[in-house]
Amino acid sequence: MSYHESTLTKLNKLINNPRTYIGKILPFTLSKIEPYKRDILESFGNDRLSKPYPGHEKLMQYITNTDGFFVECGGNDGHFQDPTYYLEKFRDWKGVIVEPLPIGNLCKRNRKKSTIYKVALISKGDKRETVDFIDINAMSFIEGSIENEEEWIAAGKNSQKIEQRKISVSATTIQQIIDDYNHGNQVHKQIDLFIVDVEGSELEVLKGLDFEINSPLNILVEAHTDKRLSDIREFLSREDYELITHIGDNDYLFKKDR
Repeated sequence: MSYHESTLTKLNKLINNPRTYIGKILPFTLSKIEPYKRDILESFGNDRLSKPYPGHEKLMQYITNTDGFFVECGGNDGHFQDPTYYLEKFRDWKGVIVEPLPIGNLCKRNRKKSTIYKVALISKGDKRETVDFIDINAMSFIEGSIENEEEWIAAGKNSQKIEQRKISVSATTIQQIIDDYNHGNQVHKQIDLFIVDVEGSELEVLKGLDFEINSPLNILVEAHTDKRLSDIREFLSREDYELITHIGDNDYLFKKDR
């Protein structure tokens, strides 16, 4: 079943062709029940299903405060492997989530304290009004932004059992998003945690942030190759950030050197 099919279409396939789709009935059912089960547990203060980020325990060693503010670039559905889900649900954090793809619609369901923006992020000086995405759910990327695109697409299709598609998305800088948020709330929020997980376009997103206006205390950024990490590290060092630790497979935590 394609990820891009509607829930109703998927349900009809399961009902009308049970023999063909029998192996997918249980996972499909569980995927619909899981959010409600999580809600019930959270209402009783149980966080068993509320730590989706693979590097949760290590990240929490460095992010210890309550009532913080985050900006997250690349939020998926607001729960899947999300570093800020637990912070919002159990530490009273609030923030901004930017997710340009259709899966971002689920952020509004999963992240009621967050403000969701459905746009693509580009660097300052990039004049594009739209960018083209290859949408493969958690492995989506801006067309032309990563090496070995065909291998990446194949891996995304095989691991998630979905088909890719090409979509065009409105584009802006993360600074414009933050300015819009601050103007709407009539307050300039200190960013405690700035997250960039955009499958290859991390440096471009960082170049869209005005560090003279915003100096996030912590930056968690994904880098899939040594070259990308080196470029990001060099860029952030010029803004007085130091690499603190490696979290998970490809995430790196930088801290402002004050």
